Amino acid sequence: MLGSGSRRRRLAIRRESLRIRGALLRESVALHARAFETPLALADTALAGIGWLRRNPQWPLGAAAVLLLARPRVLLRWGGRGLWAWQLWRRMRPIVRAAQRGWRRR
Repeated sequence: MLGSGSRRRRLAIRRESLRIRGALLRESVALHARAFETPLALADTALAGIGWLRRNPQWPLGAAAVLLLARPRVLLRWGGRGLWAWQLWRRMRPIVRAAQRGWRRR
């Protein structure tokens, strides 16, 4: 029976050591996660803005109409750039997705 008490003490010490280690690891993760607060807040803001634009398409369309009347060359230039970017994205999307699938397998 003497070995039983010794074993219990070792288990209690081990449990306490693991509890302390877990607390330190949680604190470390929380500290490192703070670095992501600003970029994630910006992403949330951007997504909220995109949602607003989808719910209120009259505002960007109205702005485009005003630009078209006031400065048609500027709007056409930016429209051409937007079309170019959209076409580039459509061409690159399969490559990006294939690369993502390859990264997930690792």
